[in-house]
Amino acid sequence: MSSSGSLFAEIRLRRDDALEGELRARSRSLEGRRSIWVTDLLDPRAAYYRAVHPQPVPPSRREAMELGRRLHAQFGRRVAGPAFREVRVHRDGIVGQIDLDEEDPAEVKTAADFPPAAELPTKRPSNLEQLAMYCALVDRPKGHLILLRNDASGNLDPWAYRLRLGELAPIRTEMLRRAGVLLSALEHGDPSGLPRCTWRDRGCEFQGSGICACRGDERLLEEVARAAITELAEDPAETERLRGQVANYRPPEGEAPSVDRFSDLVYPRRACFQATRGPAPEGAPPELPLGRDDLYGHLSLVLDSGPLGESVRTPPTEPWVQESVACFRGVPALIKVSRARVVPGPDELVQAQPLYFSDLGFRTAAIAGTDGMLVLGIANASRPEESLRVYRVQFPETRFAAEAADRARRLAACIGGVEPPSSLPPCPRWMFDRCPYRAFCGCGAASSGTFARRQR
Repeated sequence: MSSSGSLFAEIRLRRDDALEGELRARSRSLEGRRSIWVTDLLDPRAAYYRAVHPQPVPPSRREAMELGRRLHAQFGRRVAGPAFREVRVHRDGIVGQIDLDEEDPAEVKTAADFPPAAELPTKRPSNLEQLAMYCALVDRPKGHLILLRNDASGNLDPWAYRLRLGELAPIRTEMLRRAGVLLSALEHGDPSGLPRCTWRDRGCEFQGSGICACRGDERLLEEVARAAITELAEDPAETERLRGQVANYRPPEGEAPSVDRFSDLVYPRRACFQATRGPAPEGAPPELPLGRDDLYGHLSLVLDSGPLGESVRTPPTEPWVQESVACFRGVPALIKVSRARVVPGPDELVQAQPLYFSDLGFRTAAIAGTDGMLVLGIANASRPEESLRVYRVQFPETRFAAEAADRARRLAACIGGVEPPSSLPPCPRWMFDRCPYRAFCGCGAASSGTFARRQR
């Protein structure tokens, strides 16, 4: 494995004044606006409290979330190429991430059972809402809901339902209305006009903590999917096709170890503990989610608000990662937010915050590139014109690809018990307080940069 010094020694960094000016002008025109995700629209009241009062996630829930993520990743890898997995779309300030988008949008959900199609509107209404919104975002009236479970042998077992919608315009209208109500609540700090939370009296963390002021008599959310559905049926042919792809999947001969996410390469020791000890070992304290970062969200909107095709997600060409790469004008782009009061100049930034550059370097190498772009938001900037910096970064050819492949191999070896976790790079100091593995990870005294305590 390369030493950190040699890995970063040949990075070349410069500020892009012209692009900074262009993005600042775009930022000013978007002031007061923010992106809203489709998942926010499924329960706007819960989305409001997630943004303003994030609550610790209990270990049991975090474990379920991590299991669902792993199942999604395993299933997607077996049934679709990288270009058709986790496809991000944005329209009118609303962002969606479609699980599978080849011929028609498909939403994948983990499930304990497969109810008849006629029972889905009452048993899984939010799943249908989400799929209908994705169809509306991409102007396609057909989609699939895929329920996924582990069978008794631990194999992935999918079940597909076919959805056909009538008019899509009313769905988009309701989406914009919900987004407007949620944005107004966030702007004024007043959730009273939001519809009733769908999780009230069903384990809502905000109700349990006493943070939410719900009374229970708020108006119900108006469903957008139910009125628009013209066909909802089980799809045996699609089910058999998916089951066949899962059963017949064989990794290519000699396939190198691969990770699902770039964060597994940036923080491989944590990824090892997640895989071997579960997302929340017994006795670990609940983790507090980062919640919504307004500046991060605003910068995402700035990059996403340009003409179609300017901001895209590109499938990796390297085998050691599965996650797609966010690109701006054809160049891998990474957004980070700093709360430091003094930001180093370009010559010192790489040494002060190497994790920014390992993250961007791996993303750049994943599509066989050498040029990347770092968009740095300065939360505590003294002047508005200093709240955004854009750096062009040139990476040494092949070095980050070799490092990423080596980390993926070592991570697989540690997960398999061949190597100890201590052979992996430690996590930075700022992660220690939030880490559920801190009692035994060995990272406590480690530090990979002290410039910013919180990163996004």
